[in-house]
Amino acid sequence: MAQASGGQITRPSNKQQNVQNTGSKSSNNRSNVYREVYYESTLSVEERKVWEDEKAKAKERMRLLAYNLKVQGLEAGRNFYDGAARCNRKNDNAICFINKDGEILFVLPPSISDVRNFHNGFAVFSQRHNGSLKHGIIDKSGTVVVHAEYDMIEDFSEGLFRAKKGGKYGFINNNGNITIPFVYEDSKSCHEGLMTVMRNGKWGYIDKDGNLVIPFNYDLADIFSEGLAAVMKNGKWGYIDKSNNLKIPFFYWQAYPFQSGVGQVILDTDRIRTGFINNHGKYVIPLHNGNLGFYSDDLIAINGAYLDNLGKVQIRTKYDLCGDFSEGLAFVGKAYSVDKFKCGFINKKGQIVINFKYDGHVDSNPKFSEGLVCIWNNGTSGYVDKYGNSTFDFE
Repeated sequence: MAQASGGQITRPSNKQQNVQNTGSKSSNNRSNVYREVYYESTLSVEERKVWEDEKAKAKERMRLLAYNLKVQGLEAGRNFYDGAARCNRKNDNAICFINKDGEILFVLPPSISDVRNFHNGFAVFSQRHNGSLKHGIIDKSGTVVVHAEYDMIEDFSEGLFRAKKGGKYGFINNNGNITIPFVYEDSKSCHEGLMTVMRNGKWGYIDKDGNLVIPFNYDLADIFSEGLAAVMKNGKWGYIDKSNNLKIPFFYWQAYPFQSGVGQVILDTDRIRTGFINNHGKYVIPLHNGNLGFYSDDLIAINGAYLDNLGKVQIRTKYDLCGDFSEGLAFVGKAYSVDKFKCGFINKKGQIVINFKYDGHVDSNPKFSEGLVCIWNNGTSGYVDKYGNSTFDFE
């Protein structure tokens, strides 16, 4: 297997070269310039110089992040989302959010027990009131924009928060304005412009104005994804489109939302036969025993290999642990005891991009987000970038 000692750069390809290779003048009219990923082991002398400069700059950014984490006594807690990551202050365990330089954006008061990740500038927080856990919304300055008065608020999706109050479900915006009244017995988040909601024990779909688009005809229903939604009738699942046409018959014991052009289905009630179908109901990955996991970054790990959405093997590995791909890299590990691993990251060619020096266990699945991943090394948490630079380098 070809190896790279770490890191990557992206470089626009020469447009004229693209025209020569394709024989088509239309290549010059592309709105998005084609970019190719180069790894250190494949670089020319000129490309290596660019790569080294980029890695050096990234290392200095990592040095600043590591310095600020250390001097402020912070422990890395989560990945970065929307430019912010949750940390804990070691001396009092206060919840903080930092930017990518390690600067504290805000510190939460002790009365707030938890905060989820930021999306589109907002995050859901939890706070206890008279013994009950309530939920509200904060912005990236830590300012409360929706007070903790809801029994549940789900993360932002397509401009709306799914929420629960007084035993009923509805939807609010980031100002706390009610956009869909609290009249539903259950609901799921907005996806592809439709919300899955339940009334009188049956599920249907409404639009963002609250108009009923698909009648309450289903015993269970999931979100729309890639134009299809899994729904259940008489104990069996199938898939419908947005016009309520049955596209894949009611045949499965369980069915999940489509990802990367395929949907995971389970055939038996004992959950032992699982496979993936395309939007015509044809198996692209045949039935296997056990849970296969889900697609991430257009690949899925099955028995030490990574398959695409046509069921074709793209990467074969000999690793004891194979995690999901994210931002072009996957977390993989080699076992050194029953359930402990030394882990690194590979790219979509199977090349080792970040060496095996991080901690993992059977449930580990760290993923890159916004160019960084929160990870553990010798019992300490920190951040690693795609060049292999880490906050652990500066302890």
